[in-house]
Amino acid sequence: MNFDIDNNSQVPLPEQGEDCDFDGIWCTALPGRDVLGEPKLKGWRYRERSEEVWYINPTIYKVKVRGSYGRYISSEDLLRTYHPAQPAKPGHWDYTYEEIKYDCKTGSKTIWGDCSRTEQHSKWIPGEPAKSAWVGDELRTAIIDCDEKTIGWHSGLRLKGKWKSLSTRDGVRSGNYRQIAKDYCGKILSLPESTFMKYVK
Repeated sequence: MNFDIDNNSQVPLPEQGEDCDFDGIWCTALPGRDVLGEPKLKGWRYRERSEEVWYINPTIYKVKVRGSYGRYISSEDLLRTYHPAQPAKPGHWDYTYEEIKYDCKTGSKTIWGDCSRTEQHSKWIPGEPAKSAWVGDELRTAIIDCDEKTIGWHSGLRLKGKWKSLSTRDGVRSGNYRQIAKDYCGKILSLPESTFMKYVK
């Protein structure tokens, strides 16, 4: 991967031969490794930053929901992020202090006692070993309901938040998915089958 040095920042340039937008920000991945040293997802569109790579699968899929196809489509992306090394953290005692009210005559605890004293409580907090730097992948799937014009973003199989209307203002993403719905909802049955199985039954 080549780098263009500008104001002490490193901006990745596309690999030679890759199909890129006119500004070189989004490219179609060829075999090789990305800026994080991980294998590229061949054929996916990708954008690189110094500590993350965002991949988008250009293929749109039909999704089986409640046993049938015809209403739902999906779009996939993958966020690859660099996590720096973490030094070891030593264990330590955590101290808290509590003022206790007493009845001075009986010595028993009471809410409205005339006397008080401070008690110290302590708890041992275990340390943590050092962690090496690592690169993590988060596969995200957007499921579009073509009938209700709603979208649900999923991390793995977990729905993130709630289903939203495609007309909701959500930065550039909503605009992208509105266009996907416009382009593909009318030809769902001709699309390849998705491996996303959360709503099959």
